[in-house]
Amino acid sequence: MKAKRLLIILALIMPFIGGISNLYASNDRGVVVYEARSDYYVIETDSYDYVIVEVYSGSLYEGDILYGNFTSYGFQYCYNQYDRKIRIYIEDWGLTKSSAIRWLENHDKIRD
Repeated sequence: MKAKRLLIILALIMPFIGGISNLYASNDRGVVVYEARSDYYVIETDSYDYVIVEVYSGSLYEGDILYGNFTSYGFQYCYNQYDRKIRIYIEDWGLTKSSAIRWLENHDKIRD
């Protein structure tokens, strides 16, 4: 009887557990490597591209690990390592390190 009850409970919760792992498996991973001015950040992806984002809701800090779609312009939601949802606007993506720095300089976003 207890084994049957355990199987029913596992059958009910497995879709949710699988959904969580699929969230991370189906998204890009990046690390916040620079906090610029006015809620702008630079993210380095696992493919060593750099992404310039502006945060609209939530908080980011240097060193945060993020999961989301970092390969298109515009508004996106991503999640940090604590599963907190963050709304970002991707200003530019697929950049080299030097082109990310140049973008920040051209838009006056380099921190003093």
